[in-house]
Amino acid sequence: MLALLPTGWGYRAAIAARDNAGTEAVVVPLMALLALGALLHMGWTTLTARALRCPPRLVTPRRPHAPGRGLSLPFTTPQVSAVVSRELATWSRDPARGVELRSAWLTPLLMALIIGVTDWSWALPLVGSAAAVFGAMVAVNTYALDGTALWQLLTTPGALQADVRGRMAAWFLLFGVPSIVLAAVLWAVTRSPLGVVAISGAIAAAAVACAVAPLIALLMPAVGTDARDRRYPGQRAGDPTGGQMTIFPVVLLGAILPGIIGTITGGHLWTPVLAAILLAAVSLSLTPTLTARLLQRRGASLLDVMVSSDAALLHRNRRHRWGYPGGWG
Repeated sequence: MLALLPTGWGYRAAIAARDNAGTEAVVVPLMALLALGALLHMGWTTLTARALRCPPRLVTPRRPHAPGRGLSLPFTTPQVSAVVSRELATWSRDPARGVELRSAWLTPLLMALIIGVTDWSWALPLVGSAAAVFGAMVAVNTYALDGTALWQLLTTPGALQADVRGRMAAWFLLFGVPSIVLAAVLWAVTRSPLGVVAISGAIAAAAVACAVAPLIALLMPAVGTDARDRRYPGQRAGDPTGGQMTIFPVVLLGAILPGIIGTITGGHLWTPVLAAILLAAVSLSLTPTLTARLLQRRGASLLDVMVSSDAALLHRNRRHRWGYPGGWG
């Protein structure tokens, strides 16, 4: 079935050449692939030229602001709930975050679609852990994406702890809970023998990503165009590749650690789940305080970088700013 898609035409041509199926069986898929590529390139060029000719449009809220209306979450303070509401609105309205949000969810869903039509359907529940990993990778630059709006946070007494916990809660609503639910649903559909391991991996990956993403956002900010000047997704919003490559192995290790513990202990089937819950409890209890203290110590210097819009400043002054007297620390 996958060979019928354009991505499989080259494979079909190679198989036809191997089996000596004739010139037509080899040439037709290759010519069709080249023709489709040319058409897509022409379409992309036309759409890009049209978009560049149009003036940027100002971002307008999808619905008018209603004073007094806010998200109310259980087990949280009103300050944390306010941060969650702000973060959810930012993920849906900021062009840069919107692209990352869609990318983080389209990738695992396409993975599930591709795996589902193969003999590897038993691996489908593992897509839940993959979704948590991708969600972590797109959330490693939230402070830099907020830009100079950071001054509001730094000048509001007692707001740092609520901001960190609110960002974590918003990420968990957008990525963590759906990742765990996705793993559970795919397990119920496939009856995979890896179901328990997949769910425990999704729980652990979601918890680790939720705890570590704000910390990486402070340690490795990628500064680009300030949030107030961004009008469309194509504008330079910083290159968070370093942060993404840092958090990827951390969350991946968190995803596979419960399965490793379950294998080593040779215990009950639900041992990986207990290990995942323990890992989640440790991560979510220790990291928020550390992140808030780091933000308090380094927030002013980070704001200076936001104001200057000079990402290279972080690299030129790394030895003086990151933890040394007179700098970040």
